[in-house]
Amino acid sequence: GGAIAGDLAFVDDPVTRTKISGALNLDRLSLPALSQLLLGPARATKAGELWSTTPFAAGMTNPPRADVDLAVGDLKLSDALSAADARLAFALAPGVMTFDRVDARVGDGHMSGHLTLRRDGTNASLIGAAALDALAFDRPAASGVLSGVIEMSGTGNNLAALVAGLAGQGKASVKALTIPRADPAAPARVLAQTDAGNLFVSENDFVGALRRELDAAPDKAGDRDFDVTIASGTVRLNAPDSLSLAYDARAATLESRALLTAAPLPRDWDGPPPRLAVFWKGSLNAPARSLEAGDFIGALTARALAREQARIEAFEADARERAFFNRRQKGLAFLRQRQREIAAHEAELARQAAKRAEELVAPISAAPTPRPSNLFQAPPAGVDPSAAGRY
Repeated sequence: GGAIAGDLAFVDDPVTRTKISGALNLDRLSLPALSQLLLGPARATKAGELWSTTPFAAGMTNPPRADVDLAVGDLKLSDALSAADARLAFALAPGVMTFDRVDARVGDGHMSGHLTLRRDGTNASLIGAAALDALAFDRPAASGVLSGVIEMSGTGNNLAALVAGLAGQGKASVKALTIPRADPAAPARVLAQTDAGNLFVSENDFVGALRRELDAAPDKAGDRDFDVTIASGTVRLNAPDSLSLAYDARAATLESRALLTAAPLPRDWDGPPPRLAVFWKGSLNAPARSLEAGDFIGALTARALAREQARIEAFEADARERAFFNRRQKGLAFLRQRQREIAAHEAELARQAAKRAEELVAPISAAPTPRPSNLFQAPPAGVDPSAAGRY
């Protein structure tokens, strides 16, 4: 229920059939319910389905033509989204329903646009465009303030097929974008822990360390611009640096992806910086975080193995140097010992030579001193030697 006020005019024209025009003010209005004039009564969903896969029922066979301006206090856009203070031009004709000049407030933001639904036998199609301005969102997978423009279209013979067939494109920006539990400094800290030898070289240890470090803070990505693509019912926002957001309308799931790079790198790092991706994916209110860290773990493993190989080579080089030093010390000690032995041997030889010399000199020293011969004795004084024994 709700209050309705306004003016309507009914014109019964045999050519154009009955036409309703005017303006109405309504407390509330449901666009999904209003669309049943064209798409037929809502079809039941099966267990586990979000959208019905049962073909559309027959809509109103001969609806009156209508062209009515609406002012709605609470406009239900879907089961999960409503707008306030809405203004729109509603038009109805056989096989066609149009919502034009839509202008409404969504939370603290604003939206405008248009949407056309068509019915062709069992198939239905839609085409539309929307402009969003400062729509705040705060979900476990991401938060920020969204603005942008999108165009989309789709076709199908049931609601699930119509949603899955949505395609389109656009541009968007998100201010103050935040990805929870995705600390950008986590890769560098894990790299430092690996270099310090605080982590075992194993995938489980690396992943565990990454999870702990990522939990330390959110990734405050700031203000970002995105290209918008809509395909197979999924609206995807892609930034140039591989940051992305996606909403899958088929399952009402949200996904965020942040690519983190280790920085700063150690001075001896060789090769491109290691990266990892942090995903949040699941229902709007309870997504799960996952990591895509194969390249990051591979780079850390290779670095750890290279560091261990360098340590082994340094140990072996040190061992070789120590062995050489020990051999040299032993050689020098042998030479010194040999020199001492030679010196002792030479001293012994000198001692023995001196002893033999002493033994040869000793008998001569002990013999009596011989008396001097008179042959050359000087003559007594006053004797003429020339006469001695000569005459």
